[in-house]
Amino acid sequence: MAEVVRLLGSRRGKVGRRLLLNSEESFRMVVRMCRAALPDASFLEYFWGSRALMSELFATLLAPMPRCKVYHAVSTGYAGLFAARARLETGRPALLTEHGIYTNERRIEILMAEWLFEGADTSLALDKKKRDLRDLWLDTFASYSKACYDACDRIFTLYGGNQEFQRRQGADPAKLTVVPNGIDYAGYSKVVRDTSDRPPTIALIGRVVPIKDVKTYIRAAGILREDIPDLKAMILGPLEEDPGYVEECRTIVRHLGLEDTVIFAGRVRLTDWLGRIDAIALTSVSEAQPLVILEAGASGVPTVATDVGSCSELLLGRPDEVPPLGPGGAVTPLASPLETARELRALLLDRPWRERCGEAIARRVARCYDKVEIDRIYRAIYDEHIAMPDR
Repeated sequence: MAEVVRLLGSRRGKVGRRLLLNSEESFRMVVRMCRAALPDASFLEYFWGSRALMSELFATLLAPMPRCKVYHAVSTGYAGLFAARARLETGRPALLTEHGIYTNERRIEILMAEWLFEGADTSLALDKKKRDLRDLWLDTFASYSKACYDACDRIFTLYGGNQEFQRRQGADPAKLTVVPNGIDYAGYSKVVRDTSDRPPTIALIGRVVPIKDVKTYIRAAGILREDIPDLKAMILGPLEEDPGYVEECRTIVRHLGLEDTVIFAGRVRLTDWLGRIDAIALTSVSEAQPLVILEAGASGVPTVATDVGSCSELLLGRPDEVPPLGPGGAVTPLASPLETARELRALLLDRPWRERCGEAIARRVARCYDKVEIDRIYRAIYDEHIAMPDR
């Protein structure tokens, strides 16, 4: 990376697309790369794939570089590549904060990409023997990630589970620190609980899209209604992102006869609703650090969530939580309406248990996830690195 930055930097303003992508020399380079890395691949497919990757690489390495005291990337990939270049060119510190792990997300996208399909593998072998174009893309983004990790002075993530992925991908453990996202604790903690005689109410708060697995929530509501006939199961979130999925969810509601139980409220102001909600459910198949658990928690509302991302840390506490505050709800397996319903039932039918969970999550949010404290941590990080000499 340092050598490429040096070579391009010495010719910035003199080299461009014609030389780097369209010249005879660049074509010969691609031929050499294909023969060395993927000799069995279609050269036509390899040519266009490598051209797309190199075009983006050169654009990132030749773009104007603003002069800063500190550079801070919010992912690896091209943002991380630009931060690595900034560190190399300017000598100023670079920081990285990863919410999700970028290379994992790209890996999922690439493995599912139909435009990278080269033909079915008819082998019965368990281990893949031949590399293909997907490997070209996967290796490229893994290398960008490693360059970013190597260049950055500090590497932050939202929860401890992500650090294992970072270490596996080559991050120096000495650089790793957890700094979670924070929420407006002062604002959410002022929500007034509605103590009137109203139906037991649960809510899923989020976009109605497949990754949130709203269908599991709806099925859990159907199971829960058998014990709590007057249950209200709210869905609070935008409906316009995936209309097809929304219609599938509405079909399940009709099929289960839940029209009077499950209510699609659309986009709402959360503080107007939290006082009337007894527990929230998060049935997502993927999350990093879901703020909705913290926002509801600051209002004293416990959560039942799938065991994804930092949900377990948020609800049950980190290993270093001293003194332990107790559970702020429950964690369930993925795609498990029965388990989700069971944990929600415990919260709704056992008021002392619900109140203990609500108090525990409120104290945890105040102690660890107040935005005021998170802002102070980042301010100190910036001050420390701004004061560093050029290197």
